[in-house]
Amino acid sequence: MKPSGIYAAALHSTSIYAIGIVLSRAVSILLLPLYTRYLTASDYGILELVDVTMTVFALVVGARVSNAVAYFCAKANSELEKSAVYTTNLIGSTLATFFAVVVGWMLSSRLGAQILGVPGSSEIFRLGVVGFALSFPAESFLARLRVENRPVYFISIQLARLFLAMGLNVYLIVVAHLGFRAILWSNIVCNLVISAYGAFVTFRSCRTGFSSPLFLAMLKFAVPVGAVGLSLFVFHVADRFFLRRYSTLAEIGLYSLGYKLGMLITYAGMAFSQYWSAQSYEMLKGERGPAVFSRVFTYFLAVVLLAAVATWVFAAPALQILTTAEFRSCIVFVPWIIVAYLFRLVAEYLRAVLYTSQRPGLDAIVNSSSAVFCLLAYWLLIPRYGAMGAAWATASTSVVMLILSAFYSRRVFPVRFEPKPVAVLSAGAAAVVALQRLFPTPTLPLQLLSGAVACALFLGVVVWFGAIGSGDRQKIQAVVRARFASAS
Repeated sequence: MKPSGIYAAALHSTSIYAIGIVLSRAVSILLLPLYTRYLTASDYGILELVDVTMTVFALVVGARVSNAVAYFCAKANSELEKSAVYTTNLIGSTLATFFAVVVGWMLSSRLGAQILGVPGSSEIFRLGVVGFALSFPAESFLARLRVENRPVYFISIQLARLFLAMGLNVYLIVVAHLGFRAILWSNIVCNLVISAYGAFVTFRSCRTGFSSPLFLAMLKFAVPVGAVGLSLFVFHVADRFFLRRYSTLAEIGLYSLGYKLGMLITYAGMAFSQYWSAQSYEMLKGERGPAVFSRVFTYFLAVVLLAAVATWVFAAPALQILTTAEFRSCIVFVPWIIVAYLFRLVAEYLRAVLYTSQRPGLDAIVNSSSAVFCLLAYWLLIPRYGAMGAAWATASTSVVMLILSAFYSRRVFPVRFEPKPVAVLSAGAAAVVALQRLFPTPTLPLQLLSGAVACALFLGVVVWFGAIGSGDRQKIQAVVRARFASAS
């Protein structure tokens, strides 16, 4: 594939993934008024603790074995070998599901009481375990679709799950009056449906069975990846456990909402990552690899900085529209989380070369070192400053992660950047946000207008100052025109 073909394919697939993510976020935002009126801040705190506990539990039982699909498919020499990867990974993920449910059920009484400490803790913990464990086979099937670069199929399944969850949540919260338990039951049903469908499609299309040696190799690959996941858990959510000791469920709920708002920036990177993490093994091969790496990074940075600007300027009006007064104080956490995840997304892009260079162990070193720093920052800051200390610790850890990612990536791959576009994009985003902060707006309509102007100014900086070259602009325009032509 020619370099122009690489960028066109990346733009095509990423744009489709982005459509699914935008629709998903839009539905979630539309449901926010329902959730914040039927659930309390303490309910949000309980759901957050369940979610982060399940994240750790998944890592312990090997749920991240689905990450091995892209790696082993890149090594496969035939379609038959790829089929073996798909079936073996799906069966292995199903075994992980059963293991997780059994162990989680046995530990539910003790862990539920220690982590949640509310009436019905054991039942809540069991619902969380079952729902999360049922997602393992679904993730294996979705990993196959990403490797095969079938983004339309991928987002169709994701959107089907989303609308099923939306209907169940509305019914179980408003009609059945299950409170926050409605979210847990909805998760169980949705993950069961998608996992069952993925198993049906996989075994109908793949005639291979389960390979024990291949599964052991996948587990070996997943060990450092699991260590990475455990380290990322520390970065993402371990602060909730510190806050559980030094704060209240209500403050955890507010921090959780502010955290989720700040994390909206990650959905811009997610659309790209769903394509890039599966295709980078092929695209960074050979002499053209460094050039592809640097050009794609410029586009990636433009997108995530636009997302950062948009999240920053629209967070306050969004809270005013979608939530009650009880939740609006969470805005103080949003800027710190945006900064944290901006650096983290860039660090993740750099670390992709550790996998394409077959050095996943270095990723484990980066993340483990960052996790140690993060825990130390939580220990120092949360007891004194509460949830704000957690936000500061998260932001400072992302800086450490970026530095380490750059250091180790350059050891295994000729990492290069395009100096002028990167400088223009970074300076433009900082200037636009600073201007918007210098001229605060008192009313909701003016806040929305100010946010729209800020985003338009950043896009103007990208185009006017040459962050995207004229030749690439023409290629992008050609791809977009082709997309509209095919749609019509």
